[in-house]
Amino acid sequence: MNRKLSQNILHTNDYNIRRKSLLEKTYSSVDNETKLINAVARGDLEDVKNILAMPNLSMNAIRKPGWSALHHACKNGNKEIVKLLLKNGADINLRSEDKLYPLEISTLGGHFELSMFLIENGAMLQSIVNGMPI
Repeated sequence: MNRKLSQNILHTNDYNIRRKSLLEKTYSSVDNETKLINAVARGDLEDVKNILAMPNLSMNAIRKPGWSALHHACKNGNKEIVKLLLKNGADINLRSEDKLYPLEISTLGGHFELSMFLIENGAMLQSIVNGMPI
């Protein structure tokens, strides 16, 4: 297929309708836990609040790359989102698939104020020794 013909196919109305339909189906098939994790990873507080209002949401769901919403919030140092997740039942001591606690992720990321907040709210201290995970 020559380049000009392929460009014409990509700009047809039929192609765009099928593409839009496929994208909508793909997005709508994403579960609410994945939507929450993505919103947290983006740091989108309003989207996080909207998703938290959805019924039957598992706060401790782990998705690729093996982290929960709380792990992502700790990586980003987003204390406001961390507070919101904890208020809604996130496990402060949940280990990721790579065996990291939220406290470790926060500390390794240099988010020491957030790390202190996590400790004050029940994060396990034995996972950090001299600033390094054990």
